[in-house]
Amino acid sequence: MAISKKRYIAARIVGLLILLLLCGVVALQVPAVQTRIAKIAAAKLSESMDGEVSIGSVRILPFNTLIVKDVSIIDSSPSIPGTDTLGRIGHLSATFSLKSLFRKSGFDLNRVEIKDVLFQLVSPPEGGDVNITRVFRLKSNPDAQMTLDSLFTIHKLSVKNARYTMHLPATSATVQQHGMNYADMDITANITAHDVSFSEGRCRAVVDHLDAREKSGFELYEASGSCCVGMGKTIVDNLHLVDNGGSDTNFSKVILSYDNTAAWSDFVNKVDLDVTIDPSRLVLHSLSGYSGGAFWGNYFVADLSGGRFKGTVSDFRISDFSFVNPEGGVCGTVNGTCRGIPDTPNMRIDATISDTAFTMEGLEKALGQMGAKVKLPPLAKGTRFNMNGTLSGLLNDCKGRFNISAPSMGALTADASVRHLLDQKKQTDIRARLTSSSFDVGKLL
Repeated sequence: MAISKKRYIAARIVGLLILLLLCGVVALQVPAVQTRIAKIAAAKLSESMDGEVSIGSVRILPFNTLIVKDVSIIDSSPSIPGTDTLGRIGHLSATFSLKSLFRKSGFDLNRVEIKDVLFQLVSPPEGGDVNITRVFRLKSNPDAQMTLDSLFTIHKLSVKNARYTMHLPATSATVQQHGMNYADMDITANITAHDVSFSEGRCRAVVDHLDAREKSGFELYEASGSCCVGMGKTIVDNLHLVDNGGSDTNFSKVILSYDNTAAWSDFVNKVDLDVTIDPSRLVLHSLSGYSGGAFWGNYFVADLSGGRFKGTVSDFRISDFSFVNPEGGVCGTVNGTCRGIPDTPNMRIDATISDTAFTMEGLEKALGQMGAKVKLPPLAKGTRFNMNGTLSGLLNDCKGRFNISAPSMGALTADASVRHLLDQKKQTDIRARLTSSSFDVGKLL
């Protein structure tokens, strides 16, 4: 009897435990309970950081879907007024594999959709850690070993209405009138991507589509490519860009190198680029969006067959930059250096121009696209000239020496100077001293 009673009591205890477990499982499916647990976790997280995490609601659907709404991370000591919100997510839904929760290689998420996002990166005007480092109490240690384990993998990602702002100490007192100001950026974007992951201190993703608009008015209608960001480099393979300046460009590889995040506040001078150009259409006006206003209003169109750009925006070298102007038919290949962007008129250029071909009518059209106020004499109408030479000086005051030839006319050498090429208030002044021992001047006239 005693044994049966013990068995009865044990059975009742086991039954009670099972009932409690079942009640717990049911309770965890109640949104209010899930949200309460998430808020407790957020409060605990807030205790370990210099800020506050808040969550509006959490829903876990059996057994592989997570929905989170109204998540905010508030900076308790913002260095710039109005930047207390470090980050915010209006809506996040994710589907996941249960077995991934027990993997050492991080979360495996099948599909993630995020809406109404805000992230603000702020560096104190007086210097010091950026807000994300300070809020999460992250101290960089260059000797620390990065884990080989992945933090997460997202197979498909969709981000709608994402806003990114960056406030960094200005490096110049000059007021920038055109193009993105990298010390004070405000970008709104939509993104679709796949195979997004974070491991070894780097984020990797294949971006299928990105459209974005910056407060300066610069806009990307389409961007795609495979990228890797972290450890002082951003590497993008097979980058395709279409912007509101008229350019449709392709790059097999783009590498951006920088010492730290603060370098972006002086992007033109402190971020080093190595860009391999594939066949593209480039409108010089588009460059104003990236380069602090350089070439603003310059609508010269170049269909590129290839080339390479290496250096900072303010001091770079271009190699094998082969182009054709589709309207005027001017074509050629340029190798050389350029210094001084974004002060476009006073840029210093040293270039070798080869395999260049043009007609006088086409050259006038091309110069007109560049904003030059020039009327070339109607010489040898329809005749196509070939030219090779060198050009050096300021873009608005440069000199060159060119060897020019034309079929049935012969060859000549031109020592030329060009002034006020991009000065909208002055007439472009082109002067040349021509020398030849075999050129048929009669056919030129």
